[in-house]
Amino acid sequence: STSTGTGISHSEKAYGPQQVHLLQIWASPRTGEGHKEPAYFTRTFVDEDKHNKFALVVAPDNSPLVVLQREARGPVPVRSELWMYASIIDPGVSLVHTPIGKEQGEKKGYIHVIQKSGYNPGTPSGATIRVGSSKSDGDDSAKHVELREGDGAYLSYPKGADLEVSNVGEGTAEVVLFDLE
Repeated sequence: STSTGTGISHSEKAYGPQQVHLLQIWASPRTGEGHKEPAYFTRTFVDEDKHNKFALVVAPDNSPLVVLQREARGPVPVRSELWMYASIIDPGVSLVHTPIGKEQGEKKGYIHVIQKSGYNPGTPSGATIRVGSSKSDGDDSAKHVELREGDGAYLSYPKGADLEVSNVGEGTAEVVLFDLE
């Protein structure tokens, strides 16, 4: 993770003959945080950390859950109110995510199914997940949508609702989930 501030020179290059497949994410800084010194953090999350659970991989730098050292354990600190989770979900498994501040009002988020199968200009294939919200009082009347590899969706769920993510496909699904507001 790199936190820009006073500006940053950035470039990427793939070395060797193999294609590189990555997901690059940029987040806007909190108001007044955009002109600080740039910072760089490294974290490692092995598959076991994410297997059939949501692992918190990015959190606001003002959260007590982060360590502000360049190399450490725990989520990567960012100068944004962004919470990012990663998961590797086996077929037939359902996970429930409780968003930060769910009792404070309507929540927004974003979910993305990572495309593990490589470049595909056609119809999405591979892993399939079903995403929907349900209120903790048992109301499961919320709309559910299915997403496949490479698909993403903005989320909006009511006060008090949790998010349910189910792998309804035949293959393992790799997912990133963002709590945005």
